[in-house]
Amino acid sequence: MYRQTNLAPYPVPDFPVILIVSMIWLIAGAIALCMRQPWGRVMVLTILIAGCLSFFVNIVAILGDAAGSVAARIEPLLLAIVIYFVAILFINNSRHIRRLTSRVWE
Repeated sequence: MYRQTNLAPYPVPDFPVILIVSMIWLIAGAIALCMRQPWGRVMVLTILIAGCLSFFVNIVAILGDAAGSVAARIEPLLLAIVIYFVAILFINNSRHIRRLTSRVWE
């Protein structure tokens, strides 16, 4: 996804920045989950939801521009939204992740 958004003729300049920043915070949240911090799950979900929203806003901005073929520019963003949404569903509904962040199991 990172390489595809930087290709000509229609690069998406904001995508690599969003991807790198969200990955740094997702790794921090995953470390917090492994350390059984109760705020880790909330942090990961917040970053994923914010990433989904930022990709959606980026798609709306691209569609508003409507110069040339926008399908090549929107495809990696739609893929990112789907991946983030699946991750949100997995983290939100996983009993194992919920057990990691619960103090009941200590």
